[in-house]
Amino acid sequence: MGDYGYKAISADIRKKIQSGYYHAGDYLPKQFDLAKRYHTSRITIQKALRVLSMEGFLLSKKGVGTIVKDAGVLYSDYMTNQNKDIDMHLVSSKDYKVSSRMISFDVRPLDEDEAAILLLKPNELVYDITRLRYVNNEPLRIEYLLIPQKYFPELQIDDLEDSLYEYIYIQTKQKLSKSLLKITADFPDFYDQKYLCVDDHQVILNIEQTTYFNSGIPCFLAEIRYGSDNGQIISVYQLD
Repeated sequence: MGDYGYKAISADIRKKIQSGYYHAGDYLPKQFDLAKRYHTSRITIQKALRVLSMEGFLLSKKGVGTIVKDAGVLYSDYMTNQNKDIDMHLVSSKDYKVSSRMISFDVRPLDEDEAAILLLKPNELVYDITRLRYVNNEPLRIEYLLIPQKYFPELQIDDLEDSLYEYIYIQTKQKLSKSLLKITADFPDFYDQKYLCVDDHQVILNIEQTTYFNSGIPCFLAEIRYGSDNGQIISVYQLD
């Protein structure tokens, strides 16, 4: 087997997981053994495994090894205290009027970790966006978005007043195939308190999201933060 870069290694391991060569609960070979198998360094293996961990395929346990995770989330909705589901895409409906407020809109180079997740080169340019989303004129969530400029070179602030997903489809004619979510609890920061009107005793629901084109290429990264008193996340999982 010839020399492999981390992207090729992560693609090969991903294919083996999806084909059933590695099953949920299996341990991957040790990094040293993978490095020998792919004729590369442990550092390259670590980068490849980090990409797959961020995509939700793997779980690394210190001192134990790297485990293949169970099948991922099929979809997630946000259930409000009014017991109505809001699709995570946040599109207006008869029950909800969705609106946005732009907090910041900048262009900057990717760092190494961000580039690894987006399968791009470090220092490629991304839009670094912060926006506040309202439902029926009440603040619901803050979104921190990283969108590669190469895919959407003409993106403007006004394009983000409505659904990002609709804009992406209009511009690329590609549907988005999946989003991988990492959901954690966090303490509120300055922006949470200022824009979501939470105090420092409330818990924040934090979602790290990677969304993919149908081709399997990552489309954008997002960090989404909700006030915990607004509702709960409802997720559906693939079990077989």
